[in-house]
Amino acid sequence: MEPENVPSEEEEFGSDIEEEELILSDREEEEEEEESEPESDWGISDSCYESDNDIDTDVSRRLVTRAEVNTLDGTNRVCAIYFYYTPTNNNSTEKICGQCIVRVNDLFSRLYAVREHTTARHWDIRGMFCTECRGDLHKTYPCNQCPICTSKKKSKHVIVQKKKTILVKKHGSNGARFDRASYPA
Repeated sequence: MEPENVPSEEEEFGSDIEEEELILSDREEEEEEEESEPESDWGISDSCYESDNDIDTDVSRRLVTRAEVNTLDGTNRVCAIYFYYTPTNNNSTEKICGQCIVRVNDLFSRLYAVREHTTARHWDIRGMFCTECRGDLHKTYPCNQCPICTSKKKSKHVIVQKKKTILVKKHGSNGARFDRASYPA
């Protein structure tokens, strides 16, 4: 039996224990936040984005004069950006668009993502189509509205490596072109 006038351990040390528990729980929460938001090689973490459901849109508008509209024909120089996935590293006939690769990605153990930028006369732009859905694999832009031509960064060779994905960007006489990027399984 304990004497009634002697304080128990909880009463005597209770406030110190509560403060210590609060300090420990704050440290644990900070560690959990650091673990839950791993940063990538480029310093971008998941917390940089508000939500997976958010849509990021960049709109560029320019007034086209009547004279420019009158001069539009097949001889104008335009930019075409091709983007597709292919299962082989060579010039395969199987080219799959982004929408279809979501459906059939489990069929392939290794895929290559190809982005190609071409500047030519409108008539000389070759059409490429998805082997699954026959949808377009390219977008054409006026050269002054092309996202690659108007980008601020134009270097000779840029090698970006993140984990096992390598993407080589080359700028030639006809503009920028992204060579193959492999996504090993």
